[in-house]
Amino acid sequence: MSEQLRPLLDALRKDDMEKAWAVMQYLLRSLAPEERSSIMRGSQIVGPMRKMTSIAQVAYIARVFGPQAEGQTSYERMELPAPADLLKCALLMGAATNQIVSAVIPRFCRRVLAIQAEANEAMFAQQSHEVMEQISRLWHAVLSGSLSLQRARSIPGDSAVNTDWSNMSWAFLPPLENVVSDERAMRVHLADVLASILPVMPDGRQVDYQEGFLLTLQLLRDHQSSADPEQSANYKPLLAFFEGIYSHVPKPTISSRFLHRLDRSADPHLAAYETLFSKLELRDLPPRRLDRDRVNMPPAPASREPDINNNMAALDKTINTVPTPNADLVEIEDENADVAPAMKLDALRDAGFSVLDAYSMSPDVHMKVDTWTKRLGRAIESANLAQVQLCWKEVQAFNAENVGTSSLPLYLYEHFMQAFVSMRQPALAIQTWNAVVAADLQPTVRTWTVMMRGCGRANDADMLEQFWNRMRGQGIQPDQHAWSVRLFGLIKANRIREALTALADMGNEWITAVQAVQPKEQSPIKRRTANASPVDIAKYPDDVNGVARPNLVIMNSVISALAGKDDSKIPQALAWGKSFGLEPDTTSFNALLNVAMRHGQFAEGLAILERMQARNISPDSTTYTVILTAIFQSGFFNNLSRADQTAKLSGLITQIESSFNNARLDIKAYALAIDSMLKHHSNADAARMLLEHMASHGLQPSTHIYTILMSFYFSRSPPDFAAVDALWQRIKRANAGHGAPVDGIFYDRMIEAYAKHHRTLGIASSMHFLERMGKEGKRPGWRALESIARALADREEWARLGVLVSDLRSNKGLLRYGARGVMGQNEFWEFVIGTGVLSGEGVRSARDVRISTGTSSWRKAVEAV
Repeated sequence: MSEQLRPLLDALRKDDMEKAWAVMQYLLRSLAPEERSSIMRGSQIVGPMRKMTSIAQVAYIARVFGPQAEGQTSYERMELPAPADLLKCALLMGAATNQIVSAVIPRFCRRVLAIQAEANEAMFAQQSHEVMEQISRLWHAVLSGSLSLQRARSIPGDSAVNTDWSNMSWAFLPPLENVVSDERAMRVHLADVLASILPVMPDGRQVDYQEGFLLTLQLLRDHQSSADPEQSANYKPLLAFFEGIYSHVPKPTISSRFLHRLDRSADPHLAAYETLFSKLELRDLPPRRLDRDRVNMPPAPASREPDINNNMAALDKTINTVPTPNADLVEIEDENADVAPAMKLDALRDAGFSVLDAYSMSPDVHMKVDTWTKRLGRAIESANLAQVQLCWKEVQAFNAENVGTSSLPLYLYEHFMQAFVSMRQPALAIQTWNAVVAADLQPTVRTWTVMMRGCGRANDADMLEQFWNRMRGQGIQPDQHAWSVRLFGLIKANRIREALTALADMGNEWITAVQAVQPKEQSPIKRRTANASPVDIAKYPDDVNGVARPNLVIMNSVISALAGKDDSKIPQALAWGKSFGLEPDTTSFNALLNVAMRHGQFAEGLAILERMQARNISPDSTTYTVILTAIFQSGFFNNLSRADQTAKLSGLITQIESSFNNARLDIKAYALAIDSMLKHHSNADAARMLLEHMASHGLQPSTHIYTILMSFYFSRSPPDFAAVDALWQRIKRANAGHGAPVDGIFYDRMIEAYAKHHRTLGIASSMHFLERMGKEGKRPGWRALESIARALADREEWARLGVLVSDLRSNKGLLRYGARGVMGQNEFWEFVIGTGVLSGEGVRSARDVRISTGTSSWRKAVEAV
């Protein structure tokens, strides 16, 4: 151990926290960042530092709410820093491991929740502003450090901890679409999103940040609803960022750790957690307890190992006592707190919870379900059908081994259905539906919506409507998401009149529900037609008796769909929204701006931007993408030198980012600019500048950008094979060696390019990428297959060509998942037939061997349901 660190450790071990704080500040001022890292490496500071952070929280709570808030302790008399200042110092020192970081915020939030439950409302309201500021500062310290490191920038080596938070800036937060976009909605787990923006363990193991996120989200929500704008200004960007994340991911389940928190909570705390779960709409939510007064909860078990005998005996016990917590006891969580403790389900049953309905999974099963869900999210992100099928086989094996003893939750099956639908595997989606029925699970509106989305993807409006009618026939009330999927699918299939009729039906259903709940004296005359008055709209801002209220999500979904099919009908959608008090937002104006620019109506586009500004509606990254698209299509860069193109583009991006606070280009805008600079201007310097600018904002190239770069390197004369190989190695090294997600289009281009240059490079590279697609469950396009077939024929490798064709026709070997799409299929078979490899089978035309890839499978889905 370093002699420089010994005074700090000695002070911590002796519980002399004031001296420890003084030593930390001294080391921070006197040591360079690299020296701090050196002396911390291998030190035994984790345990003592965890204790110090917990004591600092106790002292802070006691100072803010008075000693009675934490019991009679001596800590409130210590001159200790606020929790955020201590955490910031520990981060700069390198003394805060990720185990500490992930525990500090939820522990502090739990203390606040307990105070909120026990204190009188007036006392808590008076001090809540300061506490919420402290929570936001804790997150600021953690997020700023993590995101700075992700962007290859070091955390500033302050000579002392800056405790002036008056100008706290959240400009380092990435744009929401770079964290989780609409395209990824319902594909990722909340824990995975948090792991992408928060620290991970050195070995890559994820830390549980979910509890801290959920507690913070609801505490800030509650405070903002009663605080004035000035009080919430410092944390408003954080709350908006968290709300954006939470709205784009499936609602998480109540984790085993949260349930354990219920198991150890005193009665008022238990009620606070129940309220929290309800507000957050967590899945598998326990119902309200039947008899709150008769039940008390037991203390936490002393050991993490389940005591089977005691648990069995507890089934016949009535728990009547609650131990009084030791006021001097500081909550020091175990280093392995991520290991789920044994849950006392008998206590939940005694408390009036329906264990079978609310939480029928053991900790082991819960862990399996969480693992499957996360693996599915990653597999969908990378379009890895093989990994999804592997998970599905594991689930089927689990069900076979646990018949009648342990059931899996409905949301897991819905994740599988979502995966199979997104990968256009209707047969497997139907198989999953049948598994839901076999497990005696009742399909919900979400289950039906997943299947409707599959019909929409297949452009089969008839099947979509049949699913809709069957859902309504079973008495299931659609939510806003179900309506959005239906409306979008109808418009996509050019059933625009039906879509607009359905839109009107949705509004009428809600108005009818409003009229049904209005007191009779307010509605003496029955209205002949459904019509909402401004009073109705203001009085009923939410769903009424389960009937979905028209909202901006619905309106914008319809506008976006109409923009691609029949933009002349957009005014009807806007008028519908206005009748329900819906005013266009940024998303609405972006769709209108896109239409104007696509038609070359630049004056109209400028007028739309001016209307946004007049209504104080800030543009977002999509707005800038639309504007950039128009600039590139106008030929603005055509007559400039490459150096001038690079300078002009850089200046344009700088101007966009300086025009509005937190303005950022999204990944689509970067892809558009890189593609234009390379494809139309062969300007590699401009593309390099854009990539560097992306990296400075913590953005990683998308699979589209990788495809653009690869295509450019292959198109050069001569092809830049060294650059191709270097980029491929970079893709494989990304994500801590797991590789960057790439799609089938990327692989197609690699196969086609290598096949084109087979005389120089051989055929092995093309076959390697075809094999890699098979292992990842991806299907090659017909043009990629034709390029390989032509290369094999050119090399006179007839036996390999015959195997390729045989595998394709029988779905085995490298092509066990078949081919993708229909474009190019006739050309492929005509070439193959022309080579003579099928001459012995009497094949004369492509019609004889053409593989059906139609969407009739979704018609079978309705029969299966």
